Amino acid sequence: MTDALSLLKSHLDSAHLVDGDGDTADFTKATGLSLGGAITPLDTVTTYFVQGKGISLRECFFAWTNRQLSRTDFLEKAEQCGVNALGFLQRSDLCSWLQGDKPEFEFSERGEEEVTSSKEHAAVEDSSLLTAVLSHERQLLDHNTSLRGTKVVDFTNVAESCKRNYLQPPKDKRKQATSLASSTGPHAKRHKRPQNPIFLISPSASAVLTMSNIKSFLEKGLYINPQTTDPEQQQLLSSSDIAMVTHTFPKIGRVTFMCVDNTDKFSKEEHWDRTMAVFTTGQKWQFKNYKWSDPTELFQRVKGYYFHFDKDPIPQTCNDWNVEKVGLDKHKRFKDAVVLNHFWDSIERVMISKGWE
Repeated sequence: MTDALSLLKSHLDSAHLVDGDGDTADFTKATGLSLGGAITPLDTVTTYFVQGKGISLRECFFAWTNRQLSRTDFLEKAEQCGVNALGFLQRSDLCSWLQGDKPEFEFSERGEEEVTSSKEHAAVEDSSLLTAVLSHERQLLDHNTSLRGTKVVDFTNVAESCKRNYLQPPKDKRKQATSLASSTGPHAKRHKRPQNPIFLISPSASAVLTMSNIKSFLEKGLYINPQTTDPEQQQLLSSSDIAMVTHTFPKIGRVTFMCVDNTDKFSKEEHWDRTMAVFTTGQKWQFKNYKWSDPTELFQRVKGYYFHFDKDPIPQTCNDWNVEKVGLDKHKRFKDAVVLNHFWDSIERVMISKGWE
């Protein structure tokens, strides 16, 4: 019997959503998928696995129809339609297989226990020699079983004594524990998230990302040369000294970042605690007024990034400092989406390490 995913691949051009009244384009109302004249339920489990579980036909067709969307737009639309969103690698892998660019899946994560079990059973069935060996196998005892022996010993009195003398806190400490539990219980007041995290970028005119183009690049994946002479592109550049950039992460959700190119308004210690990343061009004068003016110490405390064009030479300082190099293609703008996805993944790891949830 042909599985739903192979059926979708065979009728990819003519596949369309249907509901109780006929054809529809609304994923929230659709109940089935028309494939070659036959209706297949959207909840049908396919042979593409994510974390050991086969995903539904609804998730597969949603990933295919929205394959051109950026990662952020894809996540937002999936949330609106009530569909589980595939990760970037799985979406790319599935769509490449559907359109025939690859013969098999690369990132389908079938459960290890299932795969291992099937291999073991196949090996036992195919090997008569192994079957003969296993028939003479005897069960070995571990050290715990050997020490216990065959006589059953009741250690209940010892367990009660340990619980009374070592596990139960003194009476005066019980009151403290009760008070602490009431302040940290499910009805306790939750701490709010910190204010907007900060990206501190270089004020250098030679920087790839400046205050004028950082919002369009980080939010929309649209890179605009700050020195462009094109009137249409110049209208997209910003002249503000503060840029607010919003991104939705898979794990910690929607976060708005504040981008600045100086520390003039860093009047409190919390401003440095909120600084998630420093963008540098490799010029030491950038750090003159920073809390840590030594780049070696700075990039041990704050994540550093050096954005550059792939074929441009990298300054020796950036090779010496603990900064992550992010290369953009100078002309092929369609590659920016992949670079941007890796950058946001890196930022999410940094924020999680700093306690963001």
